[in-house]
Amino acid sequence: GGGWELNDSLDELERLCDTAGIEVVKRDVQNMQNPSPSTFIGSGKVDEIAEAVRELDCQAVVFDDELSPGQQRNLQKVVGADVKVIDRTQLILQIFSQRARTREAKLQVQAAQMKYMLPRLQYFMTQGAGMDAKGGGKYLKGAGETQVEMDRRLFKGQIQRIEKEIEEVKQQRGMYRDKRRERDRLPLVAIVGYTNAGKSTLLNKLCGSEEVYADDLLFATLDPTSRRVR
Repeated sequence: GGGWELNDSLDELERLCDTAGIEVVKRDVQNMQNPSPSTFIGSGKVDEIAEAVRELDCQAVVFDDELSPGQQRNLQKVVGADVKVIDRTQLILQIFSQRARTREAKLQVQAAQMKYMLPRLQYFMTQGAGMDAKGGGKYLKGAGETQVEMDRRLFKGQIQRIEKEIEEVKQQRGMYRDKRRERDRLPLVAIVGYTNAGKSTLLNKLCGSEEVYADDLLFATLDPTSRRVR
């Protein structure tokens, strides 16, 4: 006992879905020696899920692991273009984007999402959107460059710009922190723990207030919070 069981992981995935605003209508598992390189799960199970999607009129299928770009594309073909195929990483990044409040957090989430999308551009842009539809401009395309290659190049440039902004914000925050430390000369204590462990609730108790947002949700608060305890 005490170990992390399969159902524990699926229970947490269901809570992640709930946090992201996704209603879970069915759960399914498959025992396999190794994941299928093409579809992660076996072909028979893929057909079962596709049938369940049609019967239950689902809008999304969520996998409790990270899918490769190829697995995601192949599963998408089977379940249909109108149904989102989401893996655990993508789901968590979606929650992060909903929860981020500070400029630094928003930039970090944006960079993480774009890095996740980079090897999956063909999957995310199968509807012919590409960067052109986002104002990228078709005249930016180099000689003999495909749409996906151009999108990849533009994405890399955007990621570099975001990471540069993040570094600038970090430096500013570091300067403010050093000045505050010199001014106040107070000991610093950090509360660290897994999501929904009660960090914000504990901070509120220590401060004697309800100032910090706390809720019984996974990743309810994403940004670091500092408070003075008297």
